Amino acid sequence: LLKEFKKQNVNTAIETSGYCDTEVLKEIADYLDIIHYDIKHMDTDIHKKITGVSNELILKNLKALDSKRKKIIVRIPIIPTYNDSEEHIKSVVDFCSDLKSVEKIELLPYHNLGEYKYKSINREYELSELKTPDKEHMEKLLNIVQDAGIPCEIVEA
Repeated sequence: LLKEFKKQNVNTAIETSGYCDTEVLKEIADYLDIIHYDIKHMDTDIHKKITGVSNELILKNLKALDSKRKKIIVRIPIIPTYNDSEEHIKSVVDFCSDLKSVEKIELLPYHNLGEYKYKSINREYELSELKTPDKEHMEKLLNIVQDAGIPCEIVEA
């Protein structure tokens, strides 16, 4: 499908966690204009605790995509008490500063809009006590990224 879109000069994009086979990701990157790439946490142990998987493959794949010289937009879902510290944002910035294809970082404030989905399938929504980060905190995180010279914006749901 991506190959056909490119033949038709249709812009293509994906949003990915990057938790997939590296060679497959590199192959489809040839047919993408924009890659939205989630980074949930830089610390491997914390990432595994909150997602169930290590982030090693995810970070490896982001580096592999960087070598393809495609437009990459890193997206960070800002989840209070999990990854909303200034230190964490600085660690993402440090990692991304070494990558040539990261054009922007988007900060996505946590929201509980998906809570109803969990209820509809009789699953517990473990983050129901969390609140959306306030504007002041989000702007502080935004400034950390911008001060490092990386374009950044806050993307509301």
